[in-house]
Amino acid sequence: MARWRCFLRFLISARSLLIPLLSLAWFGASTIGVLEAQQLIAMTIFQAVLFGILGWPVYRRLMAPLLYLYFLVPFGEFLVPTLQDFTARFAVLGLRMLGIPVFSDGILIDVTSRQFCGCRGVRRFALPRCGRRLRRILCNGDL
Repeated sequence: MARWRCFLRFLISARSLLIPLLSLAWFGASTIGVLEAQQLIAMTIFQAVLFGILGWPVYRRLMAPLLYLYFLVPFGEFLVPTLQDFTARFAVLGLRMLGIPVFSDGILIDVTSRQFCGCRGVRRFALPRCGRRLRRILCNGDL
């Protein structure tokens, strides 16, 4: 019986109005066919449901790992070619400043007899930093 009261209290509360509005936005994004918007709105609906069920005190304590879930949504695909190009140019400039002979053809970097892709450095740099940041948030609780 207590579960039903809690569920009814959640449905009646003002926070629950957010879910129908987000559902309407998701339907609009679905009609238009924007997959990234659909996924971001679905994650926001999930966050709103958790906020409604857990309440503010519990959600506030779990906010960092729950908001970190937004990184599960694949977006920014349009930035990949630009970032690869920037990384390749930056690496070629650094190699030339060090006096290492280098040939670059787009994102392929040729140093003597080895080839490297210009996009690998970003992954090796960014992912460990994000992992360390999440570990610090989860273990120490500081942002």
